[in-house]
Amino acid sequence: MTASSASTLASAGTLCALLLLVGLSLVLKGLALQPRSLGSRLALGGASLALVLTAFIVADGWLERAVLFGFGLVFAPLLLGLVVIRENQVGIVIKKFARRNLAPGELIALHAEAGYQADTLPPGLHFGYGFWQFRVAKVPMLIVPPGEIACVVSAAGTQIPPERLLAKVVACDNFQDARRFLTAGGEKGRQLGLLTAGSYRINSALFTVITAELASEHGMAPEQLAVTRIQPDMVGIVTTLDGRPIEAGDIAGGLIHDHDNFQNAQAFLADGGRRGLQEQVLLSGAWNLNPWFAAVESVPMLNIPIGSVGVVISFVGLAHEDVSGAAFKHGDLVNVGHKGVWARARCA
Repeated sequence: MTASSASTLASAGTLCALLLLVGLSLVLKGLALQPRSLGSRLALGGASLALVLTAFIVADGWLERAVLFGFGLVFAPLLLGLVVIRENQVGIVIKKFARRNLAPGELIALHAEAGYQADTLPPGLHFGYGFWQFRVAKVPMLIVPPGEIACVVSAAGTQIPPERLLAKVVACDNFQDARRFLTAGGEKGRQLGLLTAGSYRINSALFTVITAELASEHGMAPEQLAVTRIQPDMVGIVTTLDGRPIEAGDIAGGLIHDHDNFQNAQAFLADGGRRGLQEQVLLSGAWNLNPWFAAVESVPMLNIPIGSVGVVISFVGLAHEDVSGAAFKHGDLVNVGHKGVWARARCA
């Protein structure tokens, strides 16, 4: 080998080493741009700057420096781990490998383990997600149209207690904060909470959202995911599908207050709401009701003609207490709110 050939090979080897330094500098810079502690960002940023300065100082002449600059310019997006999320997308992050693996039975990573990550990427530019360690799935933002609701199923979380059918409501920004859902005790399975009309950024690795458009794929009818509407001349008879059993001897659950006409299902259950037919009815209006929690049947309102009275026979309410007196010979009468024939009739 001639001296000229040896010199050329040495120069090529040096240039490759310098290119490697520039590439490593870009990788460290991408990691420094990730959300992390200030100390870590400064350390990574300092190391990145030191490597790139070393490469340009050691480079022999402007030609090599131009090659290094061109290399960095061309490969910067790739080595910085750049991910672009558009305004109508959500980035679902999958970590291919890490120092720790998920514990058996867990699905979502909360502490940077390998696997699906709890935190999603919002619209914008994100760095440090190198292709060698991460895969980012870009999924469309969820849109629930006006006049509809959406039901949610969680693939991870604690177990629902045996006495309940639906998972409790957890404050998690309408299922948009998967980390808060899991750390606050969110439960696995069908959720008591629902999504109303609007746009949502949902981690689809954790939550399956059932809209009217997708209802048939999940064994539901699209009509179940429409806002419940009661017409002005109708009332809604409500049957709840979750809660404690109705007391023996009763045919309907008693009145429960402050649950916003069954729209706040968590408040209904927390206050002792019963499963089954309810005393309370829904009046005319539009109501966001979870079809897994409540079924509603619309029936015509009762009209009492002018000149007539209506005698009320109640099958629900307080215990039967006769108030008719000894002079009344046609059966028992009870006060309003008690079981039996009410002493006060209803007029037109």
